[in-house]
Amino acid sequence: MIHRNRSFLALLMIVGLSGTDAAQGTATDARLVAMGSGGNSSNIALTMVPPPTRAEIVILIPLGLIQVFKGGLDKFKPGSEGFDPLLAAETAGSPFHYRFGADTDSTRRSFVSDLVNGTVDPNLAVYAGFKIPESYDSEGLMAPQFGKTFKLIKRDAGFHGLYLGAGPYLSYQTEADVDPRLADILGNGASYPNASMSVLDESQIQLAAAFTAGYRGRIPLGSGGTSDRDGVYLAYNFHYLKGFKYYGPDLDVRFITNAAGFLTPSTTPFRMVNVEGGSSSGYASDIGIQIVRGNIQGGVGVNGIGNRINWSDFTQVTYTLPSLTAGFDFTKTPGTAPFTELQVKLPVVKTANVGFEWAGWGALATVTDGYNGKSLSGGAERQLGPVWVRGGARYSREHWNPSVGFGVGTSVALDVALFGTHANFQDERQWALAASVRIGRQ
Repeated sequence: MIHRNRSFLALLMIVGLSGTDAAQGTATDARLVAMGSGGNSSNIALTMVPPPTRAEIVILIPLGLIQVFKGGLDKFKPGSEGFDPLLAAETAGSPFHYRFGADTDSTRRSFVSDLVNGTVDPNLAVYAGFKIPESYDSEGLMAPQFGKTFKLIKRDAGFHGLYLGAGPYLSYQTEADVDPRLADILGNGASYPNASMSVLDESQIQLAAAFTAGYRGRIPLGSGGTSDRDGVYLAYNFHYLKGFKYYGPDLDVRFITNAAGFLTPSTTPFRMVNVEGGSSSGYASDIGIQIVRGNIQGGVGVNGIGNRINWSDFTQVTYTLPSLTAGFDFTKTPGTAPFTELQVKLPVVKTANVGFEWAGWGALATVTDGYNGKSLSGGAERQLGPVWVRGGARYSREHWNPSVGFGVGTSVALDVALFGTHANFQDERQWALAASVRIGRQ
């Protein structure tokens, strides 16, 4: 039971300690990544638009698996001694791409592991180099859809159809504050005698599935069209959300130092109260429109309209440690949840995109307002002989991240992108490499 408790706590800490931006990390098309991910709009109508050439297939080259398997998988297993919850969180945020400088063996790993196991070194300066942010907040939704459109009415170049799909619906929200003195000790090896320092974090995690029915339609532009792609693309989704688990961990860790600046015994220095829900249902809607005329297209979308999940069947458990240093076992204390029902709403995501494609060059841009505030991405590409040269940038969470790349080939092409990312706990810029094969691009 103790082993299971430690594993469970470590998994909850992954969310509480992972305020990162990973939007580019889940992209599968290296061409778009090189252009700042400007074409990765959440507008559901954009996915209906055929490519400008014959049908394309993009095959991801998962370079990130090199880091996943390097050194074994123990770093991702909560029950193993080598488990690294921060690395697990960062890898989940960027699983497909190779990250240069990925932190696989450092003082931060030792600190988090020692904290979960209650074996923190009394001399906190031994963890110097772990640059923990003084405050951070993050939120996100992973909701990939797998479905099919059934075209019920076809007329000329237009159609009206029924879309049916399903997929996971996993969301998180976290907000944390770290005492600046503790951040100074862990980052720079400073000493603060007779100090009381804390780490506070509140999170919400929802594990659910979305069952979707919707509309897909294309209205031709008539005589004003210039290509067989031209038209107004319309899309609507209604999601029935079935919730499986809700977790609401509230973490309070206190570090008390003596006159020498070392940790000293204190009353309940580690306390995590977790409220868990087990039964729920909800709904959400998405709508999108994309207009294509020749080599120009643009559109808008709104996702998560009316988004809500109503949770019930709550329980509460408190996990405590009597010491951060002595290796004691966690004490698990059942309690009564402060509520019997809870409605969780997620942000509504609004997006707009525009694209231009001419012979030998193109450009894409997307503006989004939703999770983690506003973001902007865009880029351009230019053909130089047999090579396409690309560049762009992405702005998100108050950071600009540049990207560059190239593509080689025509009917079968190799696309490679090098891009900046802040998908790491230290919120520092790292560089990552993406690659994919494109079949059908000319």
